Amino acid sequence: MHRFARKALAGTAVAAVVVGTLVAGAASASAQPSHVGQLFSHGHAKAAAAASGASNWSGYVQQGATYSSVSGSWTVPQVKSDASGYSSTWVGIDGYSDEYLIQTGTTANYDGGASYNAWWEVITPSNELPEEDFSMTVKPGNSISASVTKGSGSTWTMKLTDNSTGVSKSKSYSFNGPASTAEWIQEDTDVDGYISSSPDFGKVSFTSCDANGSAATLGSDTSFPLEDDNGVVEDSVSGPTGGNGFTATYLASGSDWYPGDSVTRTASLR
Repeated sequence: MHRFARKALAGTAVAAVVVGTLVAGAASASAQPSHVGQLFSHGHAKAAAAASGASNWSGYVQQGATYSSVSGSWTVPQVKSDASGYSSTWVGIDGYSDEYLIQTGTTANYDGGASYNAWWEVITPSNELPEEDFSMTVKPGNSISASVTKGSGSTWTMKLTDNSTGVSKSKSYSFNGPASTAEWIQEDTDVDGYISSSPDFGKVSFTSCDANGSAATLGSDTSFPLEDDNGVVEDSVSGPTGGNGFTATYLASGSDWYPGDSVTRTASLR
């Protein structure tokens, strides 16, 4: 699941992007997610007590409009065996400042071996669908283009194209989110309610980041890195390159963390 999780600063007010605080019992520091029959989600989780604010998303968010489309391209990274974890690369609408999210992307995981897949997901306040796989094979080094586009009425289409193989898949789904943000994200995936540590993905470079059919406006005030709840910064996010692109670079694996412990969650559990 790909809901947004971000740790709130101790003793400070959470930024306006934070939506609703859920308080749960403290999780054991040694607790680890079970990876047997996992449920994956991509919301944005924000937990309490880090010095700088943990986040399971890194990348850019664009705000200030109503969005009817988002798109971007990247190359599937090859994860290395030096760090285990589950990661996702995607584009989406909503989820940063509300409890809605519609998205599509790819995963690059290492858990005893490397694995890759293509997926889509829709999240609403009342229905958090788990990640659904597209029936297509993706491999490291393949060029991917992804888009989420509004059609007639409440119908949206999530489309993923493997430019290296020519295979393209799409899924149309009813979605009534506010469409107030567009995102281009490298993520530590939510696995069974825990935010995964980051696998060593090397670098992921986003190109052709567009919103509403035009080049995205990528600003430093709307970018952020991955950070676990111990304050370990897991990647760096470059400034805009080529006008509407950027690169996320792996720095450290970090550790799994539980965002239910005084966590502020918006739509980013995958």
